[in-house]
Amino acid sequence: MAKQLGMIPRLYAQPLVQGLMGGKSRAGGFAEIIEDTPERLATKLREEELHGALLSPLEYASHYADLRILPGIGVVSEGEGASIDLVFKEGLRTFTKVAVDPSCSSEVLLARLVLAEKYETTPELVRRGTSLAASLENADAVLVVDRDMATDVAGANRIDLIGEWFDIAELPYVHLFWALRENAFSASDLTALRDYSLEGTKSFDPYIDQIEYLEQFRYDLDDAAVAGFTEFMRMAYYYGMLNDLPDIRFASPAQ
Repeated sequence: MAKQLGMIPRLYAQPLVQGLMGGKSRAGGFAEIIEDTPERLATKLREEELHGALLSPLEYASHYADLRILPGIGVVSEGEGASIDLVFKEGLRTFTKVAVDPSCSSEVLLARLVLAEKYETTPELVRRGTSLAASLENADAVLVVDRDMATDVAGANRIDLIGEWFDIAELPYVHLFWALRENAFSASDLTALRDYSLEGTKSFDPYIDQIEYLEQFRYDLDDAAVAGFTEFMRMAYYYGMLNDLPDIRFASPAQ
């Protein structure tokens, strides 16, 4: 039976599921991919409607007791990029109100951590509008994730939150990784999921117009990335943004 796997609709996640898709993929009937928000994917995992999902660090932290991480694979970035930005008004000196998409839970947490640690501010969070301009009418800044407002933020007034995180922690930022239900995968299943996921990261040809953007990311969840994830959770706990520090548990084959 095909594994039910969830993903969020983010461009940087696409390479990890490209090799799992049907059609000419050698994955065949290994998996069925379901798109949804991080919160709903985590709920579906908990209710055993999914075998696994590409989850953000915060969603994993909220449900970690019954989940395991597939070793070695994730969506990771470090240094400056253009995937998580605070775009703000001209001449702004402080942030009192930031417009966000609540479904971008880990990105919202990253913004809160950076603003608390580097700018010593805890702005009010409000739901953003349908456009950058509309959102800036009611807030000082807007959280923009994965270029999701179809705007080129490179020339805008912006804070690069990935760059700020790296400046704070000197560690990578982890966007996503495979979170799996405990004992839902055999040894051969884990190997297949790893191999099919890596297959899609070897070439960005299917995204020819987005290659420059995708090359900002890497897809190996190495020791530095795990350390970055751990530090992200530790700082969130320190600032009272998490009630618990999650255990980082990696998947092993079902018995």
